[in-house]
Amino acid sequence: MKPCIIFLGPPGAGKGSQTEKLKAHLNYETVSTGDLVRAQIKAQSQIGLKIEPFLKEGKLVPDELIIQLFKEWILDNKNAKGFILDGFPRTIEQAKVFNRDIVESLSLDVKVLSLEVSVDLLISRMLSRIICSNCKAVYNLNSKPPKKDGICDLCGSKLERRHDDQPETIKIRNTEYLNLTAPLSEFYSKALIKVNGNQSSEQVFNDILASL
Repeated sequence: MKPCIIFLGPPGAGKGSQTEKLKAHLNYETVSTGDLVRAQIKAQSQIGLKIEPFLKEGKLVPDELIIQLFKEWILDNKNAKGFILDGFPRTIEQAKVFNRDIVESLSLDVKVLSLEVSVDLLISRMLSRIICSNCKAVYNLNSKPPKKDGICDLCGSKLERRHDDQPETIKIRNTEYLNLTAPLSEFYSKALIKVNGNQSSEQVFNDILASL
């Protein structure tokens, strides 16, 4: 069977950072549905235009649109050694479609890592998070600042705050997560591995490796 690791956790839990660390360690193909969504919006594609209003309001994008994007991605990468999923599935409906249409057809061995983080720390992380407008590298003004203010260390492009990392949308996103995504912990109870996400990024990664 082909390994597939799913990251669960609220916005700001560190899923993206841990995905990149695990990708480098395991050489699996990774996908962030957030990146897929933002790419469609930037391209002003037909699906991007449908998605954009939801993202601006801090709401989850409708299941049918996310499922369409994800299916296209995983079919394009079906020959990969393994997969790491950041942001998919986010709802029970997405999980059911994933199990029905993809897990069995690609013979995936699914493990689910849930990053458990306190609300206060989540808000602090998101308010200090900035990303590269070009290569999408993630920085934190408190714990991982760039060497030069506003400039990416890796490619020299401008750093910016995600428009959904604003105080007014953070609470909405957390509420959306609690209502729609958190129930996935029960859905995936047999494959679920809980990880203390309140620690440093390095310690979280070490715990993930130990748990796998």
